[in-house]
Amino acid sequence: MSVLDRKLLRDLLRMWAQALAIAFVMACGVATLVLAIGAYRSLEETRSAFYDRYRFATVFSGLT
Repeated sequence: MSVLDRKLLRDLLRMWAQALAIAFVMACGVATLVLAIGAYRSLEETRSAFYDRYRFATVFSGLT
């Protein structure tokens, strides 16, 4: 184990609360991303099922 490795370990042990807070914020960000992707996919699937059930068109065109 080199001197720099020992210093890194010592610094991490000294600021364990800050490292824990950073890890917690990163975990919350990942959880938010997973939640958003899941909600988006669920809404897409629900819309598709609704359109199939009530025979809506999947492509719309505007007339002017």
